[in-house]
Amino acid sequence: MKIKRVVTGGAAFACVSGAAHAQSANTFYVTTDWFHFAPISSSGPLKETSVGGSPVGIEVPNTGASLSSADTAG
Repeated sequence: MKIKRVVTGGAAFACVSGAAHAQSANTFYVTTDWFHFAPISSSGPLKETSVGGSPVGIEVPNTGASLSSADTAG
């Protein structure tokens, strides 16, 4: 799992840093990119285990998230 994060982070850094341009006087560059994220993860609701020192088993509603894919211009 750790190697997957390192490879993914390296690939993301290479994509982001590849659009650098030197700028001279009176020159303006505009670049755009398209990002597609496809994570394979989700999170369940937040669970509180104790309130004021007393043990409880409460799930806080509307605190979980999931994402199958996302597209964005960057």
